[in-house]
Amino acid sequence: MLELELNNLDVGLLEEYLDIDPFWEDMVVSKIKNMLVTEQGLVLDTICHFLEKHSQGVFFHLYGMILRECPSVEQVQCHLASLLDLSHQHARQREGIALAVGLASTKHLEEVWALLEHLGRTKFLRSAAVTEDSQEREPSDNLRWKWVSSTSLLCYGQIAKHTKEQILPWVDNIASRMVYYYSCGPCDETLKSSFLSAAILLTRSLQAEYGSQRYKFTQIPELIQCLLGILQKEPNSLTTFLRQKIILVIVGLSNLRPRFKPLLKSQVLKTCLQSVYLLPPSKDMKNDSFSVEPASDNTVMPWA
Repeated sequence: MLELELNNLDVGLLEEYLDIDPFWEDMVVSKIKNMLVTEQGLVLDTICHFLEKHSQGVFFHLYGMILRECPSVEQVQCHLASLLDLSHQHARQREGIALAVGLASTKHLEEVWALLEHLGRTKFLRSAAVTEDSQEREPSDNLRWKWVSSTSLLCYGQIAKHTKEQILPWVDNIASRMVYYYSCGPCDETLKSSFLSAAILLTRSLQAEYGSQRYKFTQIPELIQCLLGILQKEPNSLTTFLRQKIILVIVGLSNLRPRFKPLLKSQVLKTCLQSVYLLPPSKDMKNDSFSVEPASDNTVMPWA
């Protein structure tokens, strides 16, 4: 039942992608495989130039399919970099870039991961460079990196979706990067939505991978803390769709190994109950079994 509900959640993916005809995709893949590497490169250049002015999901999908089938590692790296250099301003652009990255990761996971790591290090170093004088950074630069952070989160979700049986060794790395981008960015609706979309796709992939029940994960508690933080800031209404999605993701992650420690379990229960029912303030519940000390704020910085 939980898996069905998660599969029906609106994770904000492009409608054009959801409507892609499998027969059309098979036909296109066949044509791509018959192309020379140089021909594939020319098509990728043309699509990328088109996407600089138009954000149509089908072209992001096509771009990702060509990258996925391309046998040249150098060409894949080059055109992945061109893809991430596109504008990240609008949701359709961010989702489209993430979709193409996810498709490429199916056969070029290490190349995709290396590029996202480079992007993350660049963001981290830029943030560190202006720590002492925040006025040095232009507002437009702040906005761009906010959008890039959102795209990166969506990319990790799409990687989790498309790598399937390859996902398990990468789960903790994916989760730690998701926590980093969420914890170090401005907690606005854009970042929150992208983080939750990635968490849904990651949870769904783990539910579909039977080996996940035997795998011991290390980063799930940190992921849960981020989800609880979002939940605590949501309006007190059970009908809030975002709240329903968060609770479903938490339930899905709670089935993984290792099981939640008592402190985290109590915190999850308390936060979920408070988000649904109007409970007394924590100061009036000091002797209550649900009262726990707030978790320490351990920000994950994988590139530090």
